[in-house]
Amino acid sequence: MDKQQFQPGDSIIVRPGEQYEELHLDISGWRGLVLEIDEDGDLLIAWDSQTLREMPETAVAQLLQEEIDWTCMYIESGAVLPYEPRGLVVDALDVARLRSDIYGINFDEISDNPLFYDLIEEDWDEDWDEDWDDLDLEPPYFDLDQFLYGLEIPPQEHPHIRHALSQGLGQYFYDMHGRYEHGKQPANLIPNHMGTPFTFGYGALAILDHKQISQDTKIKICQYALTTINPIYEDGLPYGLITLLGYLAETNNLLLPIFHLSMITLEFGGIGGFRPSLWQFGTRREAALALLNWLIIHPDISADEKLFWAWRWSLESEYDSHLVKALANAWLTHSDVPDESKQQLCWAWLRETKEVGTPPQTWQIMDSFMSGDRERLEQTLAGMDIPTSLPLTELMPPSLDEGDDGLLLQLLHSLRDSWLVPAPLKRIAIPALARLGDDPQTIAEMFWESGDYDHYIDAIHGGIADLLQEFQEQIPPTELRRLVEQGLNFSRVTVRKTFHVLAQELYGDEYLPQAQQDTAKSLRTWAEKQMRKKQNNP
Repeated sequence: MDKQQFQPGDSIIVRPGEQYEELHLDISGWRGLVLEIDEDGDLLIAWDSQTLREMPETAVAQLLQEEIDWTCMYIESGAVLPYEPRGLVVDALDVARLRSDIYGINFDEISDNPLFYDLIEEDWDEDWDEDWDDLDLEPPYFDLDQFLYGLEIPPQEHPHIRHALSQGLGQYFYDMHGRYEHGKQPANLIPNHMGTPFTFGYGALAILDHKQISQDTKIKICQYALTTINPIYEDGLPYGLITLLGYLAETNNLLLPIFHLSMITLEFGGIGGFRPSLWQFGTRREAALALLNWLIIHPDISADEKLFWAWRWSLESEYDSHLVKALANAWLTHSDVPDESKQQLCWAWLRETKEVGTPPQTWQIMDSFMSGDRERLEQTLAGMDIPTSLPLTELMPPSLDEGDDGLLLQLLHSLRDSWLVPAPLKRIAIPALARLGDDPQTIAEMFWESGDYDHYIDAIHGGIADLLQEFQEQIPPTELRRLVEQGLNFSRVTVRKTFHVLAQELYGDEYLPQAQQDTAKSLRTWAEKQMRKKQNNP
C-alpha cells in the first residue's frame, strides 16, 4: 500500500505474516491508531487496548527491562492495512499501567506515547499534594547578560547566542513533553530554565550548530557546560555531554582530568542504576568518533586504559546500532591501535567478558566506594600513596553484608554490569578476527559448534556469512560450500535468508529452487523476486 494513503488518526491492522524483527515477534493482526508519519514514510502506531492486553509477556518484559514504552512502535506503511477502530484510549492506558506495574515500573514515567499525554497530565494534576507548592523545585536563575560578559563573548555574537539558547530550550520542551508547548524559540524562558545543567546542554548543542558563532566561543561554551556538572542531582549532567567532550577533543581542548571526571559522572552520577545510559542523550556520531580518536592517540593514556574505555563505550552505545558499528569499526581499523588490543576487544564482545583492560585509578576509587568494598578501596588508595586514614572509607555506602541497605545498594550498583553486548558487535567481531590473523575456517567452525546464542543467533551467523564472503579464497571450495549449505538448512529463517543471499553471490542461482520451496513465506517471496529479476534481465 502506498504510504501516502495513511494519515494521522487512521485505524489500522497489521498484515498477516509481519514480524517485529528486534523482538523476533509475529505481530500479525495487531490493531492500533496512526499517530505520526516520519520522513521515511514509517508510521508510529499506538496499539489499542486489546492488542496491549494480548501482547506476549516476553515482549513486554524485554521492552520494560530497558524502560521502553511498549505501547507504540514504528512500522513500515506497507505492513499495515486500514481497519475499523476499537476500544477507548483510557482503556489502553489502564492496560499499559497494569502490565507495567507488575514489573515495578510506573508506566507514566516512561511513556512516550503521544496518545496518552493529556490523560497522564490530568492524573498528575489530580495527585498534587497540598504541600507541593512549598517545595523549592525551581532551577537556578540564569543571568544571560552576566553569562555573556563573564565568558567574554564578542558583542556581535550575543544575538546568535540568545537565538541558539532559545532554540535549544524549545527542543528541550519538545523532547520532554512531545510538543513545542512554549514555541520553538521561547527566549523569554531562558532565565528560568537554562540554569539547569541538563537543559543548558540543549542550548550548548544548538550553539555548536550555529554557523555564525566562532570556534573560540563554541569552545568556551563547551568548557562552561562541563563546569555546571553536579552528579548528585538527576538533571546535574549536561544533555549531549559526549558531544561536548567530542567537540573539545576535536579542537585539542580536552584535558585528561576533565575527561576522567566526565566519564565518572556519566557512570556514577544522575539517579542511579535504574537510569538509562546518559550516552543516549544528545550523543552525535561524529563527536563520539572524535572522542574515540582523541583517546586512541593520547600519549598519556595507557593501552590498557584505552582498551577499557573502548569496551565501556561499546556497551554504552547499544541504543544506537549505527553508533555501535561506527565506534567498533573505528577502533578495529585505527592504525594506532595494536592488533593485540583489537583481538582482545573482539573476543570480549564474543565471550561477554565482564571487564576488559584497566580503568584509571580515579575510576577504581569511585567503583570501590560505590560498591561498599572497603578492602579494595584501601588497596587502591595505598597504591596511589594516599593515606587510608582519610574519612573516605567512613563515608562510603554500606557493603553487601550490611543488612537491607547494603543489599539494595549493591543491587543498584550491579545493574551497571548487567547490560548485554550489542548484537552488531558479535557480527563485526567474527570477520575481524580473521583479518587480524586467525584462520577463517577455524573461526567459522568454532562458532557453528558453540551452541545456542539466544537472541544473538542472527548476529553470530551473520558474522559467519560475512567471514565466508570476505575470505572465500582462503577456504577450500568443498569446505566453503559445506559451510554455506549448513547455513541454508539452519532452523531460523533469518539465518537461511542470510546464507541464501551469500549463496547467490557465490554460486549464482543454483540454490534459488531450494529457497522457492522453503517453509518460510518471506524466503519464498524473496526467491520469487530474484527469479523475476533473472527473467527480466537475461
